Amino acid sequence: MKPTSDRSPDIDAATVDGVTVGSAIYVGPCGNYDEAVYDYRVPAGSSTLSAKIAAGDRSATDTQVQVEFFLDKARAAVVTPRLGVPAEVILEVTGVNTLSVRSYSEKSDSCGESRGVVLTKAEFSTAQHPAAKKAADGPSEYVVENDPVSDECDSFYFHSDTDPMHLSGRTNYHSLSAGRDGDIGADESGPCTFEYDLGRSATKIVATAGVHDASRTTFTCRAELSIDGKPVQTIDLSLGNTVPVDIPVPNALRLRVVFTFLGPGYGECVLGDFRIMRARA
Repeated sequence: MKPTSDRSPDIDAATVDGVTVGSAIYVGPCGNYDEAVYDYRVPAGSSTLSAKIAAGDRSATDTQVQVEFFLDKARAAVVTPRLGVPAEVILEVTGVNTLSVRSYSEKSDSCGESRGVVLTKAEFSTAQHPAAKKAADGPSEYVVENDPVSDECDSFYFHSDTDPMHLSGRTNYHSLSAGRDGDIGADESGPCTFEYDLGRSATKIVATAGVHDASRTTFTCRAELSIDGKPVQTIDLSLGNTVPVDIPVPNALRLRVVFTFLGPGYGECVLGDFRIMRARA
């Protein structure tokens, strides 16, 4: 596989579970990068993509990387390989033009010489596979990859792009968040407001709402979501509790998110894995 994007991963030998693979693809992210994105053209006539993803044997024991597979912008698989615990992906790619492989790091070290996350196998096949998985959803994009039309949050503004956010023990990437830090009053209420252009082409928005696990136990907050000026969901959140967000937004133009901080103390209000779903072409 050769990427069509400007950035290319390193291809070199890697040892995984004691077995050396001659041409492993180091998908990273590596060193100071907190994300890596590689695009590949799917060969005409392909039916299946098979991939094995693992941490090289010389990786740090606490290596934590999330690897995502997109088919024509539709997220098809998310895996989190760990040292000694590889993952496998088998995807249905009939009629697909572009495969995107994205990796996001919570804890990783340099890549190369069996360090970091690698694809030990990645190949397209014209044969059907009974276990091949199709992309369940249509094309999507992460809300935080779009510039907000407006945002207002003053000194207590937290904004996360690829940084991991822990909600009730689970790691969430691609999060929109806001909260109080240690330099402001413990009872500042905000609010923090963000608006995004949906372009009348979205079908729904999805996320996991919660309070960051590092927040004080006294911290609570409220997340209010509106579409074109109409409130569609209001969620009161506290530490250790999460709420799914799944809101149809057909023909919507503007998404508005308001975070208000209620209980005292440091904390962050989070919409994790926050995505805009689009219709299939």
